[in-house]
Amino acid sequence: MGRLSRSATLNDFYTALALTVRDRVLKQGVHTLETYTERDARVVAYLSAEFLPGPHLANNMLNLGIMDQTRQAMAGLGMNLDTLLEQEEEPGLGNGGLGRLASCYLDSLASVEIP
Repeated sequence: MGRLSRSATLNDFYTALALTVRDRVLKQGVHTLETYTERDARVVAYLSAEFLPGPHLANNMLNLGIMDQTRQAMAGLGMNLDTLLEQEEEPGLGNGGLGRLASCYLDSLASVEIP
């Protein structure tokens, strides 16, 4: 982020963490696409105009298996991970309902690595 930690804002820490996690998620996504291509896998897709997936950062860290490491790293920087996670805004896509339920199903499938 180009800032000293002593002058960084809470949002600076959040952004740095989010970008770091994003890099790991993208790497995993590329690996997933390679696997799909190698196996000629079928894919389940769901298109909906209404779903509320909620904040993504904590879920991504959990799925990557880096929650505890991240908590320790943030503590080493004098930051509370839960406080940083509160900085993420709800994307607010739609109003929930069946779209929200479908989003939960797709998230669960992705979490257990089912294409």
